[in-house]
Amino acid sequence: MNEFGIDAFTPGNWDFLYGTDHFIRLFAGEKPQANWHAIAANLYYATLYEFPATPYADKAGQRVLLPYLIYKVGNVKVGLIGLTAERGPKALNPMVMEGFYLTTGQDELSDAIELLRNRE
Repeated sequence: MNEFGIDAFTPGNWDFLYGTDHFIRLFAGEKPQANWHAIAANLYYATLYEFPATPYADKAGQRVLLPYLIYKVGNVKVGLIGLTAERGPKALNPMVMEGFYLTTGQDELSDAIELLRNRE
């Protein structure tokens, strides 16, 4: 996949299949194995309240990935907002999301649109 020259990507249910540690190695670590930008405004590290045994307590409540990217295409700035479906990973197995949680993305979408239109 790294050879395709992908600019941006929003993960889907199969990207969570091998668990959150694998997901982080691929898309969210300091040096992700994927050489493209993974974005998802509605993907968070679980809080201690939601998941007391979370392996990511030091990141609790933070986003796992950037919520959006901005590209310049000619003279136009284009904002890409990433939203991943919350139902997908649940259909696979709830354990694939251990330490993460997803929202519906409605609040994140409206916040990102406001930010991109009026500030970026």
